[in-house]
Amino acid sequence: MAHNADNAVTTNRPTAQPAVLRNWQQVVDKVDFAFQPIVSPHTGHVFGYEALLRRWDSAGFASIQALFDTAWETGNLHSVDMMLREKAIKKFARLPGATRLKLFYNFDNRVIKTEDYQP
Repeated sequence: MAHNADNAVTTNRPTAQPAVLRNWQQVVDKVDFAFQPIVSPHTGHVFGYEALLRRWDSAGFASIQALFDTAWETGNLHSVDMMLREKAIKKFARLPGATRLKLFYNFDNRVIKTEDYQP
Protein backbone atom coordinates (compact mmCIF):
# COMPACT_ATOMS: atom_id res chain seq x y z
CA MET A 1 0.00 0.00 0.00
CA ALA A 2 1.02 3.57 -0.62
CA HIS A 3 -0.27 6.96 0.41
CA ASN A 4 -1.10 9.82 -1.93
CA ALA A 5 -0.60 13.56 -1.28
CA ASP A 6 -3.71 13.65 0.92
CA ASN A 7 -2.34 10.73 2.97
CA ALA A 8 -5.10 8.46 1.64
CA VAL A 9 -4.26 4.80 1.15
CA THR A 10 -3.87 3.75 -2.47
CA THR A 11 -3.39 0.35 -4.10
CA ASN A 12 -1.75 -0.80 -7.30
CA ARG A 13 -4.93 -2.58 -8.43
CA PRO A 14 -6.25 -1.25 -11.75
CA THR A 15 -9.38 0.78 -11.30
CA ALA A 16 -12.08 1.50 -13.83
CA GLN A 17 -11.82 5.10 -14.96
CA PRO A 18 -14.86 6.74 -16.59
CA ALA A 19 -13.13 6.89 -20.00
CA VAL A 20 -12.30 3.19 -19.77
CA LEU A 21 -15.90 2.37 -18.90
CA ARG A 22 -17.08 4.46 -21.85
CA ASN A 23 -14.82 2.35 -24.07
CA TRP A 24 -16.29 -0.81 -22.56
CA GLN A 25 -19.78 0.53 -23.15
CA GLN A 26 -18.85 0.79 -26.84
CA VAL A 27 -17.78 -2.87 -26.74
CA VAL A 28 -21.05 -3.89 -25.09
CA ASP A 29 -22.99 -1.87 -27.67
CA LYS A 30 -21.27 -3.80 -30.50
CA VAL A 31 -21.68 -7.33 -29.15
CA ASP A 32 -25.00 -9.14 -29.22
CA PHE A 33 -26.70 -12.16 -27.69
CA ALA A 34 -28.25 -15.14 -29.43
CA PHE A 35 -30.72 -17.24 -27.47
CA GLN A 36 -30.39 -21.02 -27.59
CA PRO A 37 -33.67 -22.70 -26.62
CA ILE A 38 -33.55 -25.16 -23.75
CA VAL A 39 -36.17 -27.86 -24.22
CA SER A 40 -37.61 -30.11 -21.54
CA PRO A 41 -36.95 -33.75 -22.45
CA HIS A 42 -40.18 -34.66 -20.67
CA THR A 43 -42.56 -32.29 -22.44
CA GLY A 44 -40.71 -31.23 -25.58
CA HIS A 45 -41.52 -27.60 -24.72
CA VAL A 46 -39.05 -24.73 -24.45
CA PHE A 47 -38.69 -23.74 -20.79
CA GLY A 48 -35.84 -21.27 -21.16
CA TYR A 49 -33.07 -19.81 -23.26
CA GLU A 50 -29.32 -19.69 -22.81
CA ALA A 51 -27.86 -16.28 -23.67
CA LEU A 52 -24.85 -16.79 -25.96
CA LEU A 53 -22.49 -13.88 -26.59
CA ARG A 54 -22.02 -13.10 -30.28
CA ARG A 55 -20.29 -10.50 -32.49
CA TRP A 56 -17.29 -10.10 -30.16
CA ASP A 57 -15.17 -9.90 -33.31
CA SER A 58 -16.97 -6.70 -34.36
CA ALA A 59 -15.79 -5.23 -31.04
CA GLY A 60 -12.17 -6.07 -31.89
CA PHE A 61 -11.69 -9.34 -29.99
CA ALA A 62 -10.42 -12.64 -31.40
CA SER A 63 -12.66 -14.67 -29.06
CA ILE A 64 -15.08 -14.41 -26.18
CA GLN A 65 -12.25 -15.48 -23.89
CA ALA A 66 -10.10 -12.58 -25.15
CA LEU A 67 -12.89 -10.13 -24.33
CA PHE A 68 -13.22 -11.42 -20.76
CA ASP A 69 -9.44 -11.73 -20.28
CA THR A 70 -9.01 -8.08 -21.28
CA ALA A 71 -11.82 -6.98 -18.96
CA TRP A 72 -10.17 -8.93 -16.11
CA GLU A 73 -6.67 -7.62 -16.83
CA THR A 74 -7.88 -4.00 -16.86
CA GLY A 75 -9.88 -4.33 -13.64
CA ASN A 76 -13.23 -3.98 -15.42
CA LEU A 77 -14.61 -7.52 -15.38
CA HIS A 78 -17.42 -6.92 -12.90
CA SER A 79 -18.59 -3.72 -14.62
CA VAL A 80 -18.45 -5.32 -18.06
CA ASP A 81 -20.31 -8.38 -16.81
CA MET A 82 -23.05 -6.21 -15.32
CA MET A 83 -23.43 -4.28 -18.60
CA LEU A 84 -23.63 -7.56 -20.53
CA ARG A 85 -26.20 -8.99 -18.10
CA GLU A 86 -28.36 -5.91 -18.49
CA LYS A 87 -28.18 -6.18 -22.28
CA ALA A 88 -29.06 -9.90 -22.22
CA ILE A 89 -31.98 -9.36 -19.84
CA LYS A 90 -33.41 -6.49 -21.88
CA LYS A 91 -33.23 -8.51 -25.10
CA PHE A 92 -34.65 -11.61 -23.41
CA ALA A 93 -37.57 -9.60 -21.99
CA ARG A 94 -38.66 -8.77 -25.55
CA LEU A 95 -39.05 -12.45 -26.49
CA PRO A 96 -42.62 -13.73 -26.80
CA GLY A 97 -43.57 -15.47 -23.56
CA ALA A 98 -40.47 -14.28 -21.71
CA THR A 99 -42.38 -13.82 -18.46
CA ARG A 100 -42.94 -17.57 -18.18
CA LEU A 101 -39.49 -18.64 -19.43
CA LYS A 102 -36.10 -18.80 -17.73
CA LEU A 103 -32.93 -17.04 -18.85
CA PHE A 104 -29.63 -18.88 -18.45
CA TYR A 105 -26.65 -16.53 -18.43
CA ASN A 106 -23.03 -17.70 -18.47
CA PHE A 107 -20.48 -15.54 -16.71
CA ASP A 108 -16.73 -15.59 -16.23
CA ASN A 109 -16.11 -17.16 -12.81
CA ARG A 110 -13.38 -14.61 -12.08
CA VAL A 111 -16.13 -12.04 -11.54
CA ILE A 112 -16.67 -13.43 -8.02
CA LYS A 113 -13.03 -12.56 -7.22
CA THR A 114 -13.48 -8.87 -8.03
CA GLU A 115 -13.58 -6.33 -5.20
CA ASP A 116 -16.98 -4.97 -6.23
CA TYR A 117 -18.71 -8.36 -6.55
CA GLN A 118 -21.80 -8.87 -4.41
CA PRO A 119 -23.74 -12.16 -4.42
